[in-house]
Amino acid sequence: MADSFAPGWPIILNKSLGKSEIHRRLGQENKVRVTDTTGQGVIIFPLSSVAFMVVPLDQVLKESQGQILMNQDIIERIQRLNQLHRRAYVILVAALMGPEEMQALTALQNRFLGTKSRFIPAHNAKECVDCMVTIAKVTCKPMAGVIQERMKKLQASTVSDNVVLCVLANIGLSNHGILAAYTQSMF
Repeated sequence: MADSFAPGWPIILNKSLGKSEIHRRLGQENKVRVTDTTGQGVIIFPLSSVAFMVVPLDQVLKESQGQILMNQDIIERIQRLNQLHRRAYVILVAALMGPEEMQALTALQNRFLGTKSRFIPAHNAKECVDCMVTIAKVTCKPMAGVIQERMKKLQASTVSDNVVLCVLANIGLSNHGILAAYTQSMF
């Protein structure tokens, strides 16, 4: 899988992450271009057609007049990300996933329930980069085809296993007989 994501892939990174640990880690093996034309906290992997938005979880909720409200700026940024990119992920970063962070994550998931928004929690920059690179690897052209082919084979074998079990059941074998016959046919 590592071969499909060769070093030197282009990555577009918003200037808000220009001096971050994420930029440093991505820049070690890839061509990172910093720009101000993308949304705040957005990272795009053009060869995989996938985009990520990195959001600190502590910025999701804010307190106003004694009430806890969702940050409208972040809501709008997530909506814009989903409008612009077909495959978009929001990576929510918090060093510790305590009750406040879980409340923020739950609030976001509830707010975007029924949409194509995908939220991924992460603890640090390393987890963010690992997550982004893994998703970019499996969505690039050659690897996506390989994974689809393997999933089809797996699905076909599952279907054929179910057919075998149904046939064995239809000939009148007991559950024990079905399991014994099926186990013997596998070895």
